[in-house]
Amino acid sequence: MARPRSKQGLVRTTVKRRVIRGGLQGMVGRIDPGNVLVELPQVPHPNGKGLTFAEVGFINEFGSPEKNIPERPAWRTALNLHRHVIRKFEMGLYKKLLWGDLKKAAFLEKIGRFMVQIVRTSILEWNTPPNAESTIKKKGSNNPLIDTKATMAAVTWTSKKRGT
Repeated sequence: MARPRSKQGLVRTTVKRRVIRGGLQGMVGRIDPGNVLVELPQVPHPNGKGLTFAEVGFINEFGSPEKNIPERPAWRTALNLHRHVIRKFEMGLYKKLLWGDLKKAAFLEKIGRFMVQIVRTSILEWNTPPNAESTIKKKGSNNPLIDTKATMAAVTWTSKKRGT
C-alpha cells in the first residue's frame, strides 16, 4: 500500500481530534468505575461487649450521651480534611485508567487502600477529647480511639457500582 504523499514528497497524515466537554472531568463521568466505601465489618468486636466493629465505630464517631461517651469524629474529619488530596490522587489514577495503563479493579483498589490509610492514621492520631481518668487506668493509655488496635486494623474498603 502506498503512503500518502504531499506535493513535496513528505508524508501527510490526518489526525482526527474529538473534543469532550468537561475535559478530564467529562471523561471521568463516562468511565464510572464505581464507588469506594471505607467501612468496618459487621462482625463481633473482641472488646465490644456483644457489639460489632461497625457498631463500636459508630459509637466512637458519633458518641453515646447515655453512656457518657463523647463524639470523636475521626472518620469524618480525616476524609473531609484530606478530600483535596484524595481527589488529586483519584485524578492521577483516572488519567492512567483513561490511557489504559490501569484496570478498573486496580483503580478501585488503589483508592480504597489510600482512603483506608487516611482513616487508620486519623484513628491512631486522634486525641480529643481525652479519655476519662478511669478509662486511662483501665486501658493504660490516653489514646481515645485505640485500645487493642483491633478496630483500626479492621478498617477496610469495598467497591460498589453506582446506584447499588
